[in-house]
Amino acid sequence: MLLNQLYKRPAITVSETAKLLELSHTAATNLIKQFQELGILIELTGYQRNRVYLFDRYIALFSL
Repeated sequence: MLLNQLYKRPAITVSETAKLLELSHTAATNLIKQFQELGILIELTGYQRNRVYLFDRYIALFSL
């Protein structure tokens, strides 16, 4: 479900993931970490809070 959502909107936060998938914040954080480990998401902000994650490979398909 998260991957399908990323094709619609390739930037997401942990809070948005939790709400979208009806998960706890901890479960959403763990899911995002798994997507990072698989190379699907990268973290953009460098912050400790309010991090934004990007499905960069998908974005790259449309960039020149």
